[in-house]
Amino acid sequence: SSCISACEKGRVWAKALGLMASMRRAAVEADVIACNACVSACEKGARWAVALGLLTDMRAVGPAPDLVTYNASISACEKGWEWQRSLCLLADMRRASLRPSVVTLNASISACEKGLRWPAALGLLASLHSDGLTPTVVTYGAAIKACEACSRWEQAVALMGEMARLAVEPDEVAFNTLVSTCRQVQRWEEALRLHGHMRRRALQADAVVHQALIDTCARSQQVPAAVRALGTGSAAVLAEEAELVQALGAGCRLPARRAGLARRWAAASNPPSRLFLLGARRWDVALYARTVELIARSLGDEAAVRVVSRPPAHPRTACGGRRAPTTMRDTCLPVR
Repeated sequence: SSCISACEKGRVWAKALGLMASMRRAAVEADVIACNACVSACEKGARWAVALGLLTDMRAVGPAPDLVTYNASISACEKGWEWQRSLCLLADMRRASLRPSVVTLNASISACEKGLRWPAALGLLASLHSDGLTPTVVTYGAAIKACEACSRWEQAVALMGEMARLAVEPDEVAFNTLVSTCRQVQRWEEALRLHGHMRRRALQADAVVHQALIDTCARSQQVPAAVRALGTGSAAVLAEEAELVQALGAGCRLPARRAGLARRWAAASNPPSRLFLLGARRWDVALYARTVELIARSLGDEAAVRVVSRPPAHPRTACGGRRAPTTMRDTCLPVR
């Protein structure tokens, strides 16, 4: 049992199976601890079919599977995108008078998320309440991801409200998922509200979230909001994700030409000074250059020249100790 447990912790599922076979050949009866360790090793090795085979053997010849066995088996199905099998195992547990735990239902909800079965995920969340179990942030995170994967924005936001009522503190995963959901349904106001809540909670939005936030605002023709969102990214995020500005550019160039949006943008947010600060502060030449190109295309060459010719407050940047670009030629961009 100790050797099999060591293989399970080391994620060496094949060796765990070999040890189990050796025990049987030597007529040594494996206890439930050894069997569970073997099933868990298969789960960690993403071998759901082997894990279910072991579970079947335990049902047939013993020892009788317990909660740990089913938890590992359902987690194996979740990793293998086998949502139907995970639900079948959950039903088998109940028939065997085994009460599922929060871990069990979390794995089942996550399996439904991967299978794009958001109604099943919400049904499992409801059953968790009926079983007298307390959902965790992992539970809600999996359910929110299930709704997000199917573009069920209303259900996802309702789950966030339920979390607040139950005093379940959302984490970065839950917030990031909701912002991504808002991008799919073009709910830019809700995306900004959620992002602001993240900042007040000192939760870190990753590069994917900033991409989603900017893309949502830009595609909804909310260019000032997109520019503000661009300014909230950390230096590390923006330095790694210079293409964030591309979403802003793609979303606002055409509307600017068609509806005079560039003039409204200029009046609303004073973009030359605003975007200059982004260029001087973010230490990424590609990002700065792309931003200046966006100004040139949306507001004209004169606005772009004003941006790059304005002296920075801190002339030296973290980009190799070089100065921020101070002329249009320094950006190496063809101004159109």
